[in-house]
Amino acid sequence: MLTKKQLSRLLAVFITCGLVVSILLVGPMAQARAITLTIDGRPLAAGVEAVLVNRTPMVPMRAVFEALGADVAWDNALGAVVARNGDHLVRVHIGVQFAVVNEKIVPLPEAARMERGRTMVPFALVGLFFNVDTHWDSTTNIARILTAKGPRNVIFIHPDGTTPEFFAAARMLHYGPDGELNWDRMPAAAVYKGHMRNNLVGTSNAGAVTHAYGVKVHDASFGMDETGNAVVARSGRPITILEEAKAAGFSVGMINTGTITEPGTGVWAARVVNRNDHAGIAREIIMRPHDQLIDVIFGGGEVWFLPNTVIGRHGFRGRRTDGLNLITVARDRGYTVIFTREELLNLPPGTTRVLGIFAGFDTYNDNNEEAMPQPFGYPYTEEQLRAEGLQDYDPNAPTFAQMMAVAIRILSRNQTMGFYLVTEEEGTDNLANFALNARGTIEATKRADDAIGVAIDFAAKNPNTLVITAADSGASGFSIIGNPPLTAGNVTPTVTLRALDGSIRFVEYRDGRDGTNTPPFMSAPDRNGQRWPFAIAWSSRADHSGSIVARAFGRYSEMLSGTIDNTDIYRIKYRVLFGRVLP
Repeated sequence: MLTKKQLSRLLAVFITCGLVVSILLVGPMAQARAITLTIDGRPLAAGVEAVLVNRTPMVPMRAVFEALGADVAWDNALGAVVARNGDHLVRVHIGVQFAVVNEKIVPLPEAARMERGRTMVPFALVGLFFNVDTHWDSTTNIARILTAKGPRNVIFIHPDGTTPEFFAAARMLHYGPDGELNWDRMPAAAVYKGHMRNNLVGTSNAGAVTHAYGVKVHDASFGMDETGNAVVARSGRPITILEEAKAAGFSVGMINTGTITEPGTGVWAARVVNRNDHAGIAREIIMRPHDQLIDVIFGGGEVWFLPNTVIGRHGFRGRRTDGLNLITVARDRGYTVIFTREELLNLPPGTTRVLGIFAGFDTYNDNNEEAMPQPFGYPYTEEQLRAEGLQDYDPNAPTFAQMMAVAIRILSRNQTMGFYLVTEEEGTDNLANFALNARGTIEATKRADDAIGVAIDFAAKNPNTLVITAADSGASGFSIIGNPPLTAGNVTPTVTLRALDGSIRFVEYRDGRDGTNTPPFMSAPDRNGQRWPFAIAWSSRADHSGSIVARAFGRYSEMLSGTIDNTDIYRIKYRVLFGRVLP
């Protein structure tokens, strides 16, 4: 640490040199380009524009520092501009490529200079002096300052059951081996440890609880511990991060391509003893205290919102036995209720609270839930879908990306606090685990990736936004076979390996592009124009552990690196929303 006397001598040298430099800076700044300066998304009315000089953004010191709460004045004795913010002090001398921050000399990328009577300082000094995030976007010429007081957003995307192998298959099929997914655009990545408190493999419900509460729980939990009490979140409150965000004034929403009562969304707003209590989960989602209502709800599962005496818009009889019509209740509570893609894409501009129920069960076809025996019916393999003339996804339902885009548009109107949005592509899990439908699983992964792209595009324009993705387990051991063995042009079907005594040692399930005994998938062209055949192999019809990669884009995404625990997903989201780093 320099003494004040030593500091004064050094400053004298810098200032003398600065006088020479300042001669070159008389008059308007040469080669300067005007740039936009925003604080928490709002343009700053500064009187003097921020400008770009030698690739360095320069901002009007008084206008910016006072907007962030500092006092700024000219000190004749020091010949410097001085700013104070509480106990913090910064001094800037014109023409000197250093600033004094809390009695420490700090180099600057450009010297401070005068422009039409205003002191212009490098944008980097703002982040150095204040406890704020600064972002300079050279492609759009926007300098953004993000404080803990402005609107901030979190978009959590749960492509259920996915491992890097799922995304690799989608990449190969749609963009080629050398192509790039939206998932690949997310710069932060980490190996994800997804074990539960009592299980090495995460269950959908307990994994969702961990993402919603930030603590490890037993594998049967749906917001409750083994004694029947509500789980206490890492923040110390017995509520989910969505509920805490709503109480703090954020807008909140949930999207699921399966039923909205699936754990990937239902856990954020309901607590039940049994995850199969869809009727109870639906009731808790809709019948919340009025000031805690979820602003946007998109998904399937109409049958769980209607009594068993009513046929719904999607042609299925309700499953509720309590006589409650939650669609009617939702309308009475101020929800605009919609059922189709067209209604979603044509919502009135001022819509603020909306319930979209886009399927009787799921928006994809993984099993026939109306068939006997209940509750699971029979699985929709590729062969069964073909026999019944069905597609992997309901062509009349909106896609995950369409639901994402509309939800963001509605929720982002909250410019005071921002929003929290939890989303799930459930088809990536169910089309794999239930039906071993390779074609549908890859389509589901592509749909998840399209939705990730919508979220990233929003975050790129709103850097106070975090987009974070994580699955909680891998579905059915999905893996890629390059150049698969063929029989008469079709992927050689299931191979059974036997021991010498004839007993089965191993069964390998293989799928081509339309199921068993069909031609292989063909990749999109690589950089040399070559297309490659591949097939999908399955190891089971169950969840797997140990091969999950979480990714992130945007604010505080750097917290996602190396190897993380499943509880860390909550910690990162919490920091963005509430500005606290939880232990």
